[in-house]
Amino acid sequence: MSEPLIVKHYTRTCTACPSQWEGTLEDGRSFYARYRWSSFGFGVGATLDDAVAACVYVEGEEEGLNGFIKDSDMKEWMIKNGFDMSTAKLLSDPVEDIF
Repeated sequence: MSEPLIVKHYTRTCTACPSQWEGTLEDGRSFYARYRWSSFGFGVGATLDDAVAACVYVEGEEEGLNGFIKDSDMKEWMIKNGFDMSTAKLLSDPVEDIF
């Protein structure tokens, strides 16, 4: 990804095992992000189904079977992988009510 993918808004759809999010980019495409087995994955596509099908994984920084990360950690992973989260609006995150 040469130019940053600007995230417009996103929602956390699963809290843990996996932690996952879905959302929309400024250009109208969908994205999917997932953290499971201590690995972070993301995909982009014309539809959410396309984004899920395009999901690729990058190695995590932890060993083991970790499947939970906070929203702030997800943002760091997204930024490291070419996404611009600076204006992204979080629509829903049930974890924020817990911590």
